[in-house]
Amino acid sequence: MCKSSYSHKIILILIIYKMYIKYLSHSTSFDNLKNIIQLKYSYTTYERHLEGIYSEHLNKNDETEGSNKGYELYEFPGIFMCWHTGNNTVFGNIALIYSGEILKRQKNYHINLVDRNGFFTETLTYFPEDIDNIPIKKVHKFWDNIVKKNNTYFSYNYNEIIFHDKIHIDLISSIWFKKRKQLIEAKKTFPKNISDKCKMFPSNIDIDVKIPKNGYDKLNTTSEAIRLFSSDNRYDGIKIPLYLPKNKNIRFKSSLRYVKNMAKQAGVSSDTLKNLHSIKEVETYLEREGYYHKAITQRNK
Repeated sequence: MCKSSYSHKIILILIIYKMYIKYLSHSTSFDNLKNIIQLKYSYTTYERHLEGIYSEHLNKNDETEGSNKGYELYEFPGIFMCWHTGNNTVFGNIALIYSGEILKRQKNYHINLVDRNGFFTETLTYFPEDIDNIPIKKVHKFWDNIVKKNNTYFSYNYNEIIFHDKIHIDLISSIWFKKRKQLIEAKKTFPKNISDKCKMFPSNIDIDVKIPKNGYDKLNTTSEAIRLFSSDNRYDGIKIPLYLPKNKNIRFKSSLRYVKNMAKQAGVSSDTLKNLHSIKEVETYLEREGYYHKAITQRNK
């Protein structure tokens, strides 16, 4: 075999086995799904607040509790999803499935390697321009090992992707149901363009998902990511060792320099930042001066 053809074969093998984000999932309840269909959009928490839309909060046990508080700082005020490379678990009784191709066509989101309530964390958060640098294979292996150890608390992947603006229902590629009774009701009551997308959870979830043909003109190609919510001090969730425990550059806390850089992007002057000496001081200043509120309200004018 000539050297050139051998090189081409190696490149082909690398392409075939390259791991990538195949699809995104958003878990919801049946009542929330009916609201989404009626409104034709999934809304961010703040957009729901502005519109006066009641919604339910779905927790890890699939229980629901009423919530209409709108924008608060206990989590990033966006639309939360999980990203999937093929085998990592899709959780919830109902899952809205979106194509991973959306990530290449929009810029209004950020990705966390693990659950951070949507907050930005240095070394764990990636923005659209960095998506090709995400260590997907290592993250996948990390969660796969946890599932193999039968750790039921972490029996589904805790990564997250957060969209900063509403998402049109035409971008939904399919809707998966675990309960046949709910699927039957959906087939009977939902509009045909939606009911045709409804199906039982597939036995094989290692699939490629495409953007629906009528969804391309519903992509948000103008909005940019909000680069402000780096509130490590507000996060009180998962604190398990990351997949690279020997890599000292991977940590669950941001540096003061990182937080100040985010604040600078939000418009805080260098002179002001010089007088803020801790992450807590920066975060308190941003909240007191209304930077969080301004970052969100400007998107909804």
